[in-house]
Parts: sequence; C-alpha cells; structure tokens
Amino acid sequence: MKHQISHNLSDKTAKRVCDAAFAEYKKKFSGYSPTFKWVNAKKGEFALTAMGAKISGHFVLGNGVIDLDITVPGAFKVFEGRALKAIQDEVQEWLNRAEAGDF
Repeated sequence: MKHQISHNLSDKTAKRVCDAAFAEYKKKFSGYSPTFKWVNAKKGEFALTAMGAKISGHFVLGNGVIDLDITVPGAFKVFEGRALKAIQDEVQEWLNRAEAGDF
C-alpha cells in the first residue's frame, strides 16, 4: 500500500525527520520489534513483526515528498491500513514539528 506525505523541508531535514519518527515509533511499538535502516541517501527500509507476520516497507525521499510503501502478508491485509496510518501519523507529527521550527 502506497502513500505520499508532502512537506516543505529539505531532503536532509526530511531524512532527519524519518530518523526521529522511526526512533519514536520504535519506543511506542517496541513489542513489534521494528527496525529501520537507510539503504542509500534517499531510501530507508523498515520492518516489524505483528502476530507472527512480517510487515515491511520503505520510505523514499523526493522533492517535497516522502513516498511511503508498506507490504503486509495476504492474511493480514486487513491490518495494512492501520499499520500505514500509524507510521504516517508518526512521520507527519515530526514533519509538523520540523516545519514549525521545533525540531
């Protein structure tokens, strides 16, 4: 499932936002064993485990956007929207902080 988050930040700041958002997500949802790593300057990959199923995805930094894509195993597709929303909400919160100069 794909989602695009718009912002008014530089790629460097957007990358820091993704780092901060995922660090916070990792604290809040530690029971799901979330992981996150940058595979290159613009793409970060994440994964977590929920109810024995691996959920994975990635962020791609673009010009004024963060493209978010998440993959959920077939039997767990019903939770795909909820997982995407939780990640998107955390990123949006940190984007709002950064855009307000609170980062």
